[in-house]
Amino acid sequence: MADTTRDTWWGYTEEHGWIILDRTIERNVAGASKGLLFLRCSDLKLFEVDWDEWCPPPYFYAPNYIESLKSNPSKQAVASAEFNAIKTQEPKFCDEIHRQYKDIMEAESKKKRQELEKKHRTFLESKNIIYRGVSCVSEKKHTRVTHCWNCKNPLDNSIDLECKSCGWILCSCGACGCGYNKTI
Repeated sequence: MADTTRDTWWGYTEEHGWIILDRTIERNVAGASKGLLFLRCSDLKLFEVDWDEWCPPPYFYAPNYIESLKSNPSKQAVASAEFNAIKTQEPKFCDEIHRQYKDIMEAESKKKRQELEKKHRTFLESKNIIYRGVSCVSEKKHTRVTHCWNCKNPLDNSIDLECKSCGWILCSCGACGCGYNKTI
């Protein structure tokens, strides 16, 4: 179950209705490079918003939205009652945000791995070397930190894959130790 002391932001938009932003999600932390992930309370769907678009209008902080309805007391009362009812479900909403975020991160990780394996295959083909696969991070016994001989990018086998043919850490450029020549 989600922690009910979370750092959440509640809002309202005409397009999405009541929304929640969980700031414990890495993508929702100030300075993150990707867009913010909000949960639409009506159907429990995540949607992304660019940081520079997150402002009124169309995104209102929930208490400010309710306050903005003071010229129409009946509409304000309905909005206040809706918000109070929805806010009681915060743990459920936060759990759902984290579940969907985990799915997004796993899909992105799988896509990155597939792209890297494709680059690695291409690199090996250019050297006329047979592709034998890569090792996952969980298969590693000790941590090694170095740099790529081909492009000089930093490498760390605690986060980067390794080539099953040579055992070297696989770089994002596709290079490994296969075909390495000390004279390069």
